[in-house]
Amino acid sequence: MRRELIERAFSSIFPSPVRAPGVVHGQKINTVAQSGTTVVAFRYKDGLIMAADRKTSGGYFFIDNLEAMKIHEVAVHTGFGAAGAVAHIQLVLHELELINSSFRSRARHPLSVRGQVNYISNMIRDYSLYVCPWGLEAHSLIAGIDHEGASIYGIFVDGAVLEYPYSSVGSGSDQAIARLDQEQRQLKAGSFKEKAAIELALRAIRQAGLRDSGSSDLRTALPSVAKITYKNGFEFIDEDVLKPVVAGLVEELKS
Repeated sequence: MRRELIERAFSSIFPSPVRAPGVVHGQKINTVAQSGTTVVAFRYKDGLIMAADRKTSGGYFFIDNLEAMKIHEVAVHTGFGAAGAVAHIQLVLHELELINSSFRSRARHPLSVRGQVNYISNMIRDYSLYVCPWGLEAHSLIAGIDHEGASIYGIFVDGAVLEYPYSSVGSGSDQAIARLDQEQRQLKAGSFKEKAAIELALRAIRQAGLRDSGSSDLRTALPSVAKITYKNGFEFIDEDVLKPVVAGLVEELKS
């Protein structure tokens, strides 16, 4: 009851997230546009790999989009991915892009990865203190390279921060991590070459898509994969490179 009263008070002041067309506000089914998602990130020989499925849902039974981009370049050497409410993810993404652009224009050099993480963590904490008591529904993953090397951070919905050698966020993260755990020795050493790293990322996304209703199946939507290298920064892997690997992984399912 207390939470309902707070929700009504805040809804009269702050706009609600965009909801699926034709759905009446107040229905018990969760209709807020959600990025159930599987996003993974890990180190490899030349830097970092990030990958994500492409599905966005508008509740438990409605698929809104199978072409959503869930990993983004927020700085030359930094990538961002998240799971949760799409409106909240978009807010965090916008703030991250803004602070990177503003810092670089003022300081004439990029903000460190840890600096980006601290900014978003503090923003989430401030939001929960001054705007919405239960915070932003966005579990974020920030992967980047700076003077300290390649690093991966998870930022939770309460602003808590953890650093990982490899990680995953989203409803399919348990399945994805289980696949990555099988290669943990090489992942912690960052010894995978690019081709093997791309295949591993796609295998993790495939595993999630097979068991998680919030993540798209490899057979229905081509995942997005990006690399972050010391030399070239953030780059998406071309679909022509991904498609043969995906085709091979799909064939494995038939055997």
